[in-house]
Amino acid sequence: MTPLSSERIRLLLNITDLAQTIHILDETTSTNTEAFAFAHAGASHGTIVLAETQTAGRGRLTREWFSPPLQNIYGSILLKNVPPPQRISWIPLITGLAIMHAVEKESGVALFLKWPNDLLVGNRKIGGILCESTVQGKETWTIVVGFGLNVHTPIKEFPLELQPIATSLFAETGHHEDRNQLLAAILSNFSMYYRKLQRSDLSTVKDLYVSRCSTLGHHVQIRLANGKMLEGIASDIGADGALQLLPANTHTMNCHELIDIQSGEVISVR
Repeated sequence: MTPLSSERIRLLLNITDLAQTIHILDETTSTNTEAFAFAHAGASHGTIVLAETQTAGRGRLTREWFSPPLQNIYGSILLKNVPPPQRISWIPLITGLAIMHAVEKESGVALFLKWPNDLLVGNRKIGGILCESTVQGKETWTIVVGFGLNVHTPIKEFPLELQPIATSLFAETGHHEDRNQLLAAILSNFSMYYRKLQRSDLSTVKDLYVSRCSTLGHHVQIRLANGKMLEGIASDIGADGALQLLPANTHTMNCHELIDIQSGEVISVR
């Protein structure tokens, strides 16, 4: 498989607001951890951190992210010029859209989005997103957008517990995609959507997300960050990117009964 190349990625890019600096590491604990370290050292907005393997890659809720060497995409985008807090919930959603479009264009594999941060082929997970943030002072935010995409890994090489629920582009097509080409497409798409987010130009973005979100219209169970469980119908995506839930004990669609969920894990969909 072709190794990652900052020169090739930059050659394929058609943007100027991101990826002026691209760090490619042979091995790291986590690209998100490295991105924060670069941020504290003064790295600029739009810095990209990529790795050929992670020894402690992580997904949501401190879960480990399977990161074999030289096979997949493990990356982080450093954001310092961040949108207002009421639009920050959109960042994992537009990242999902950016990856979805890149994958479909480059490989032809159709993806769907599980709110707020999973990418699916059917019922199998092919990618994920982890957004983390720090605040310096009262208003200066630094956000790191971490993303992983399974590109070359055969199903049989995933850990046994992941084999029934994970997939990769190679497993779906039998072909090895160019990771540099995929990354260039992902970053170009993210740049486009991020500009829309900064301008609050989200009406068409919301329509697109809703059309590709496999969570909506289903009865779901959601675990909140505090451990509380909610159950009901995933009804819509709010203007701020929140999942709007119609609670299970509600019998009408009165909009006042919808609960806006800014962050949580959908643990059951039926």
